[in-house]
Amino acid sequence: MSSKKTSFVHKLGLAYPNITGITMRGEILGGIVCALLLYYAPILNAGILSATGMDLGALLTTTIILTMLFTLANGLYAKVPFAQSVYMGENAFFAFALVVYGDIPWQTALGIVF
Repeated sequence: MSSKKTSFVHKLGLAYPNITGITMRGEILGGIVCALLLYYAPILNAGILSATGMDLGALLTTTIILTMLFTLANGLYAKVPFAQSVYMGENAFFAFALVVYGDIPWQTALGIVF
């Protein structure tokens, strides 16, 4: 038997076995920070894109659904504990540089960025 002490997180199989220094406190704190960021990202993303004239409710719903799907894909397919949401840098470029200040209709601007 090994005399190496394993943490509760390792015993549950929720951590990679070769990573040391994982504590339950750190995992809980990381989960709280991740959850707060995932509450903030869809609201901010929908707010940015709604400046173009798109429907706020549709944007919020789409962002939440995509965040759920990408996070589930990371957990189930890639087997990594990463939450993934939208990329807001390109969304801000699309919304402000092209549509608001560039006077390009949002439908045309979507064609430009894709």
